[in-house]
Amino acid sequence: MTGRRRDACTVSVVVPVFNPGREIEPCIASLGRQSLSPSEHEVIFVDDGSTDGTAERLDALAAASPNTRVIHIPPSGAPGRPRNVGLDAARGRYVYFVDADDEIAPRALERLTAAADRYRSDVVLGKYASASLPRGQGLFSRDRGRMTLESNLGLLDSSLAANKLFRVEFLRGADIRFPEGWHLMEDQYVVLRAYFRARRISVLADQTYYYFRRREDGEHLSSRLLDPETDIDHLRSILDMVESETPPGPTRSRVLRRLYRAEILGRLAGEAYAELEPAYRHDLFVAASRVANERIDPAVDDELNAMVRLRSALLRRGSEVELLELARRTAAVQLSVRVRRAWWHHGQMRIVFQAHLEDARSGRPVTVSALRGRMVLDPRLTRGLIREEVHMEEELAAVRGNVLVRERDTAAEWVIPTRLSLALGGPRPGMEPHVRVPTVHGEAFVDPRRVGPSELPLDPGRWALRLRLSLLGIDQRTTISLEPGVPAPSPAVIGDPPLVVVPTTDEGFGLHVGRPGADARTGVSRDAPDRPSGASVTVALPIASDVGLRPLPAELLVRRASGLERWPAEARHRLGRLVLRWRPRSTAPGTVQLSARVAGLDDEVQIGRGRAMATGRIHLDAGAAGAKPTAMEASRWLASRTLDVGRHSYERGFRRAMPLARRVYEAMPRRLRSPLLSATRFLRR
Repeated sequence: MTGRRRDACTVSVVVPVFNPGREIEPCIASLGRQSLSPSEHEVIFVDDGSTDGTAERLDALAAASPNTRVIHIPPSGAPGRPRNVGLDAARGRYVYFVDADDEIAPRALERLTAAADRYRSDVVLGKYASASLPRGQGLFSRDRGRMTLESNLGLLDSSLAANKLFRVEFLRGADIRFPEGWHLMEDQYVVLRAYFRARRISVLADQTYYYFRRREDGEHLSSRLLDPETDIDHLRSILDMVESETPPGPTRSRVLRRLYRAEILGRLAGEAYAELEPAYRHDLFVAASRVANERIDPAVDDELNAMVRLRSALLRRGSEVELLELARRTAAVQLSVRVRRAWWHHGQMRIVFQAHLEDARSGRPVTVSALRGRMVLDPRLTRGLIREEVHMEEELAAVRGNVLVRERDTAAEWVIPTRLSLALGGPRPGMEPHVRVPTVHGEAFVDPRRVGPSELPLDPGRWALRLRLSLLGIDQRTTISLEPGVPAPSPAVIGDPPLVVVPTTDEGFGLHVGRPGADARTGVSRDAPDRPSGASVTVALPIASDVGLRPLPAELLVRRASGLERWPAEARHRLGRLVLRWRPRSTAPGTVQLSARVAGLDDEVQIGRGRAMATGRIHLDAGAAGAKPTAMEASRWLASRTLDVGRHSYERGFRRAMPLARRVYEAMPRRLRSPLLSATRFLRR
């Protein structure tokens, strides 16, 4: 052990380490820039026998950092033992487990421990971003101070990784420790046991606290293929723990359903399963079929959606060939999204789109058939696999989804308010009369100034727009793209302090967010002198804006054959557009080409041709992009503004009521859910 000893602190960060190479550097950097003072937290690196120079790197770090310790242990083969060693050595009141190839936000330790103190929590979950694996984030719609697993079973739909803050006294008192040696799902074993025994669990959703990074070398323990029978034995140990910790009832049933859906059936689906080496795939199927029939009550299947129930039925029957063919067919199903219109409206980008599922091989949409009063799944997905019809009424009534904004570099993600409605379109050319095409119509409202439960502005960066949709029991995510021929919205400058938002179409439809003055390439000083006062000239720019925008420094660029003139100006909001104001100055008369530079925008904004007068006035030619908003535009803008205020108030109240409605829905008999969902969708329209 190296490093200095010191008194007890607030939180101990435990990092298990084994040959991470340079992948550990972002983790070290993120731990070094924490807002919590070094006297209030310690970092414990537990080196699991690294041989790549990491041990020496950490020893040097500990020698230079008073709050850093390194513990060297013989290789154990998995992170379980290093985490236990770190827990035993922890001096803090809380312990926070961080993987060596991940990062945490600068205020993560400060805010997580403050929440734990405020709510007296045994476990605190912070919102995460995942660039490595898909991880559900439905739990992070709002902060939750005091709850238990029984009061909010939605905890099971979030990641069960160990990246959580735990009260040390709680873990030690409950004798909660990680399985040692190679053990599949060792995180889930610990986290589930903690959930069962915790008196109080808290969730922080206001910002991103933990970043699961994608390693450049592609190495992750969770991606390794080991003996399927051993893996299933590990799952059995978790099932044993669940049954010992919970009595028969809703909680046990929900946990078993989650484990069965994600850890058994989830491994037998899609392209990943279809591309496994045949012998390994056969062994995995045999082991999974055995545990499904021996340990999972068939009643669990009743709460699964139709597609997952179909996989379960094939697994329980031992239909290995049929299950593989289903995996191949569903792997070819993709989500097709067409953005029909996108425009700025009072600082929000509104997006109107249509979406449906289609077979990537043929381009044909996935359909349902109206037969004998029932809606039956597209036979192309089920033909030759199962004799029974797969009915989809409940899945059609339970269409759900959201538009997301996802930062390209960090994978930070926020849910965007989205309205969805389902239409069963008639048959397309070449289809039978009873065939219907389920099509989702949607409208999303992207407000870069306010995202998430705390309504914070988007951080500067490149944000991709994505659609997450569950349709016909098939969950899909895809990047949103504009339909060919649909123009991209104009750039926008909105908010206070102002955000510069430039729509992009290079990798799908997205937003490049920045702040004025943050980019030296603008060529405009944030404190540009000689701003216009008194008599001035105003030209509207093809840039959206909204109320509350402070004046921005800008320049009018006057080009003529003799050279370039730069006139100081400022940009202001007026009726949804950015306008450029400058004070006329004496100049030579003649034809000029006008453009502008506005702080925060990389590119010049073209205005058009005009005629300069000796007085400094400039008359724009017809068709130049400088027309001022008309009185009719002003009246329409004010009317829509009034409607938007009322709509915003209604939607905020609706979102706050949704968590309670979700709990009522989960407790409701299954036969009543479909009518309730249909009625709710009708009322929201």
